[in-house]
Amino acid sequence: MAYISGQVAWQPNGEPVPSDVAEQMKLVAKNARSALDAVGAKPEHVVLARIYMVDLTPERLETLMPAFIATFDGAQPCVTGVGVAELAAPELQVEMELVVRLPD
Repeated sequence: MAYISGQVAWQPNGEPVPSDVAEQMKLVAKNARSALDAVGAKPEHVVLARIYMVDLTPERLETLMPAFIATFDGAQPCVTGVGVAELAAPELQVEMELVVRLPD
């Protein structure tokens, strides 16, 4: 098993975090895919994905779903969305954590 947490829209080059939640989700997805690569896993190995979102509403959730779904290349892990008051930095709106069953 691998547990991947803290996937947010921070970028290694230090560029500012986008203010748009859908754009943040694209970066979160990219960071999550990099983390999967680092542990030798692929999207189909994810068994649980948890999204933490500031000001979670159905409308805001709908805007980030295309980028979220694209993270998994058609695989369908269990998904939980959690509304939170804030994340690790004021500019962050979405964070993802994953539970992964590593391939044999």
